[in-house]
Amino acid sequence: MSPERAPAPPFDIFNIYFDKIYDPTMHLCFSLDGRIDEERFRSAFILVLESDPYLSSRYTEENGVAYWERIPREKYEKAFAIHTVDGGDLAPPDVPPGFVDVYSGPPAAAAIFRAEGKGDVVTVSIHHGCSDVHGLIDLASLLFTVYRKLGEDPAYVPEFRGWYDRDANKILDKFSEDEIKKEAGRDKRIVDRWVFPFDYTGRGTPRYAFRIFPEERLPAVKEFGKRYGATVNDVLIAAYILALIELRDDPSDLDNLRGVLSSADMRRHLRRTWEYSVENLSIAEMIEIVAVEGEELGDAVRKVAEITKGRKAGAFGAFDIMFYEDLYDSGLGAVRNFFNEILSGYDTTTLKNPVFSNIGVIDDGRFDPGSVMNIEYALFLPVICWPPGFLLCASTWKGSLSIQCGYEEGPYSAGTIDKFLDIIDRLLP
Repeated sequence: MSPERAPAPPFDIFNIYFDKIYDPTMHLCFSLDGRIDEERFRSAFILVLESDPYLSSRYTEENGVAYWERIPREKYEKAFAIHTVDGGDLAPPDVPPGFVDVYSGPPAAAAIFRAEGKGDVVTVSIHHGCSDVHGLIDLASLLFTVYRKLGEDPAYVPEFRGWYDRDANKILDKFSEDEIKKEAGRDKRIVDRWVFPFDYTGRGTPRYAFRIFPEERLPAVKEFGKRYGATVNDVLIAAYILALIELRDDPSDLDNLRGVLSSADMRRHLRRTWEYSVENLSIAEMIEIVAVEGEELGDAVRKVAEITKGRKAGAFGAFDIMFYEDLYDSGLGAVRNFFNEILSGYDTTTLKNPVFSNIGVIDDGRFDPGSVMNIEYALFLPVICWPPGFLLCASTWKGSLSIQCGYEEGPYSAGTIDKFLDIIDRLLP
């Protein structure tokens, strides 16, 4: 292993190649009640990137092998920005704070958006090729920690992490051979059966749409789920499916399998005690149910819960790890062919199952800017999709549940997106 670069694992490569169907940059957006010290925050960001060689690298391929390769400091200093927001300007969380170019590096960015008479909006971004959402949260938490410690000691420097293990194969070590065989034998075929309504294929203007619910809604959703032996995640998935059925108003969606791709974090298999885990350890699983006319949310929740309970048992995720490892072992050409085949399928049918990701609680205890200001709200801003791809996410801050989606306006109608979110709002307890 070269001291200046390290091999990129298959999960990183696949999430980088997904840039053909969506922009893989995702963000955490923090609304503050005051102004952050921009020079100290800039210094904290640079120190965080220097402490993790993967975060101060670019993605590159050489002789059929993918690498993370470190870049000079002057290049990743440009990943920090301060923006002045005038009265008519759009700023996060309504629009993306920017996009990360993983090929030039670094795979992370941070920005401050400042408007006269208002508290700052701070964003922390990462390319999905470098990390999943869990890692983004860990990165942002470390950034606020370093910022706070620099206020106490301007000479503070975080520990250098070196080229740590990012390979998902460590998950397989937690399972027996029989568990892996059972998981590998499960039917994992994903059939695209429907699509979120769009006006035309192609690109448009990146936008975000979201709903921030009052704090009393989350306990109501939890209590509703308990009646059916379901989690909040199960209730959200069920509401998502039913809302899309109502929005599409297509009779063929009833009495037939319809579902969403849902993400699952495999870190729970590791039972690790340390917090920092900026890497890709999440997989996608298809959750499909048959909705019958006249059934209500509780009926759909019960069906979703039955599926997710079964998925949580055994070597969940082992098949995905082995599939990606085997494909990459065949060479980067095989990986490119795999993605080209996916893209050609979308061109032929324009069908693509929508995606759902509940990133869970953004723990406010991990984000402390110091005693002179507070974070009023934190919101996850997901990747930006264009037809036929569509993604809905959920996150929770201080007991307040929010749902959000990133889309390109033009091919997707803002009015249709708003109507969809309103339906989910109406369906949820």
